[in-house]
Amino acid sequence: MTNWVKTGLSPAKWLDGLRPYAVPKLMDQLSHTDPSSVPASRVSPKSVEVLSRSGAESFRFATDGGRVDVTTEKSSASCLVSDLEPANDVPGAPTPTLTPSLSGS
Repeated sequence: MTNWVKTGLSPAKWLDGLRPYAVPKLMDQLSHTDPSSVPASRVSPKSVEVLSRSGAESFRFATDGGRVDVTTEKSSASCLVSDLEPANDVPGAPTPTLTPSLSGS
């Protein structure tokens, strides 16, 4: 996710940063993406697991552009991202704040 929100890079450099973490099919899909069109520039370092099944897991990340679900696949000794999509949030849900609260809550 950290590399996905690096939107100031050229498309080639952006894809190079994602390649070690994604399955070839996802890389093919992302090859048609202009990094400047990614709707986020920051991501929370913490994720929430939203699905776990044999060989795959999905995690929800908060970004400054909304929540994103990332699905991973396990194969042999590696775990790669196979899908990345906006979370199925309630319409009109607030965009999460990624900065610490000053009130301590």
